[in-house]
Amino acid sequence: MKASITICFLFFLFLPFSLKADQSPLTDSLIHLLETRNTAPDTFRVKLLNKVAYQLLNSKLDSSYQYSIEAIDLSSKLNFGTGLSRSTYLLGTYYWLKGENVLSLQKHEEALAIAEEINSPYHKATALNGLGVSYVQLNSLDRGLNYLHEALEEAKKSGNEFLISALTANIGWLHLREKNYDIAESHFSSLIDLGKQKEDTRMLINNNVALGTLYRKKGNYSKALAYFDKSMKLSKENGDRDKQGYSHIYYGEIYSEFGQQVLAEQHLLEAKKIFEEIKTNTRLVNIYASLSDFYTAQNRHIEAQTIANKGLALATEMENDEYQPIFYESLTQAKSVSGDYEGAFLLQKEFMSWKDSLNAKRKKQKVLELETIYKI
Repeated sequence: MKASITICFLFFLFLPFSLKADQSPLTDSLIHLLETRNTAPDTFRVKLLNKVAYQLLNSKLDSSYQYSIEAIDLSSKLNFGTGLSRSTYLLGTYYWLKGENVLSLQKHEEALAIAEEINSPYHKATALNGLGVSYVQLNSLDRGLNYLHEALEEAKKSGNEFLISALTANIGWLHLREKNYDIAESHFSSLIDLGKQKEDTRMLINNNVALGTLYRKKGNYSKALAYFDKSMKLSKENGDRDKQGYSHIYYGEIYSEFGQQVLAEQHLLEAKKIFEEIKTNTRLVNIYASLSDFYTAQNRHIEAQTIANKGLALATEMENDEYQPIFYESLTQAKSVSGDYEGAFLLQKEFMSWKDSLNAKRKKQKVLELETIYKI
């Protein structure tokens, strides 16, 4: 397949482990505690609100947003710095998952400023990680990597092993994206060893996916599938829907490259089902691109058009410029094959207009970055 899904940080913003379409029992218990406990507007309530907001990030995004906003308001009234930094960070994570990268960046900058004021290495690390992945999403890779290394240093000061391992993985993913395979492999392999030592299933799942991705990029498909098999087995045992979805996409793309199109489609549709249940835009746009490209390659242009329309609408809403060319190409081909040459021409014209606008936007962004760097 021409459109392999984006290499992305599977830790990213340290999302909840069990990513299911429905609320977990833990989330239900926390919400029940919030609703039934006769709590004064105190710091304990802020902590509960933040816990609920965190748990809802990959199941009910809009509800997560509401709990984060309430936590921010209450933390501000109480002058509760750690609660305010955490809730602001969670709001930034919400915006990232919605694909609103500029707002994500703004909120993580606010969270970092608060963390620096209260001098909390833990909260500095999470905010710096948020800034790092947001800049990477905006294609400012050097700045993103710098923030991730800063985050790792703060995580080491905090002594939090999860933060340290997650940031090590994020840096590994960025090196993988840049095809620095040996550096990336050393990061992921060290975390596999640590996961076995700590009996940390989450760490093992994430880094088996990472190594599978790496070997697929290197063209060693047998090794890639072996790592994806390990990750899928662990993900099913632990209810990690997000990683199951990603593994299905990788299976689908590899089987398609092998010419096993029936198996490929089964896996891609299963990934689509999972991500539509989770309702996370950053995941959905990945699978829509993969399916659109798959159907176009199979000359199944009606299915390609249906998926590409969904994908283009979502990518436009998210201002995600990576996948829009794939969707435009699928739609243009579908129009041409059906004999609607005028529609194909209009789509191509729309695409060129979008591309010109994107180039202008990138030039403007580069100027703003230079102004920030050199304080012009």
